[in-house]
Amino acid sequence: MNSFDELKLGETVYLCPAGGASRKMYNLIRSCRPDICVKMFLDSYKSTVNKGGDIKRIDELESHEIDIRVIIVIEREKVRKDLVDVLEISGFDKISCVDNSFSVNVLEANHENSNIMHFIYDLSVNALNYEFVVSLVHADSERKRLGFKWLHPVIIYSNNSPVFDLSRESIRSEGAVLESSNYWFIYNVIIPSMSLLPSCKGYTLFESRSEALRVIDLYSGSMFPVDYSIGSPVELDSIRNTCLGDGYGQPLKSNQSSISFVQQWIDMFDFDRDKCIVITLRQNLLSEERNSDMSAWKCFADKVRVNGYVPIFVKDTYSDFDADDLNGYSVFSPASWNIFLRMALYEVCYLNMTVNTGTIALCMFNKNVRYINFAYVSDEHYAGSYEFHEASGSPIGSQYPGSSSFQKTVWGGGDSCDVIFNEFMGMVDKIESANICG
Repeated sequence: MNSFDELKLGETVYLCPAGGASRKMYNLIRSCRPDICVKMFLDSYKSTVNKGGDIKRIDELESHEIDIRVIIVIEREKVRKDLVDVLEISGFDKISCVDNSFSVNVLEANHENSNIMHFIYDLSVNALNYEFVVSLVHADSERKRLGFKWLHPVIIYSNNSPVFDLSRESIRSEGAVLESSNYWFIYNVIIPSMSLLPSCKGYTLFESRSEALRVIDLYSGSMFPVDYSIGSPVELDSIRNTCLGDGYGQPLKSNQSSISFVQQWIDMFDFDRDKCIVITLRQNLLSEERNSDMSAWKCFADKVRVNGYVPIFVKDTYSDFDADDLNGYSVFSPASWNIFLRMALYEVCYLNMTVNTGTIALCMFNKNVRYINFAYVSDEHYAGSYEFHEASGSPIGSQYPGSSSFQKTVWGGGDSCDVIFNEFMGMVDKIESANICG
């Protein structure tokens, strides 16, 4: 069976076996051929299928029930052949098989395409780091404002020899060889991060600008930035404008499978998830002055443990395999490598403690995450200066406008155990008070 055209008007059919593919076929029939009557689901061997009123075993059918077409819907050819044999033995002579070549052009397809906004992230003018997540959320806020249903990110590689190298290869000059891989970051951070946005409907990655030039005109009228031109792209202002107005919202969220995996890990150690405190470390070769002060954070971990909490460290991805002095502490290494599990850990656990590093974007734009972010402030290094934070769009003392009551940026103090612990206890009091009142 190659299409619905093979079915007679008003025909009655069975679907077999009683699995997910048959259920999907049932929904397609209701959508595309509502004249067709699906009488029942048939199955051949599962002893439990007879519990449902719409499912019946093949060998329990009466003789008058076999003069009906059976449509076999299953991806395995061997199973299809076995089911044909069972049906023929049972007396069926009208048997159709749906294989992997069967497809349906749903009438709403064109309407769906018109509901997609294309988000252009051009790597010749935008950085290949976690700033992408900020711009992704910025684009999603524009999608909602303009009334589009879906967002389709389009990533375009830069020229081979740009004057300004915003790729990760430029990091190599600072001796950070591991951190300098464009390929690794694209496929392990950028692309997976799009799946944390429910409105994201696929993505396109152009490795050639000439290839992108042939296609980009098709996005006219449904594109962000609206004035994008591949010949003269303009840098997105996303990260500099996060604190303007109401911000970009908090559309990011984890998926249930990732949450279940994290819960499995927590259950394995018999931890109470409402006592789990995540400590995300920055241990980078770039701007090392911004790195986590290990003595302060270990001191904090000891203090919360004495108070009945479970500190869980997440190391910097690029230092996860390096030797450390975290023996005796819980370390969740999968979160260093898998952005789905990182986000799920942040959502599941009671509170997240971090310094201002790229992964803070996963906390900031997710309403289900509680966090305290210690932003680096310094008179000695530019990365902690007033000018730096002002230029970055987050002036010292500011908070993200979309933050919940349980999301806070603390300006300075990330190298002090006492400051970290006092801020922690203040947030705990706020959370517990809300729980009592709620």
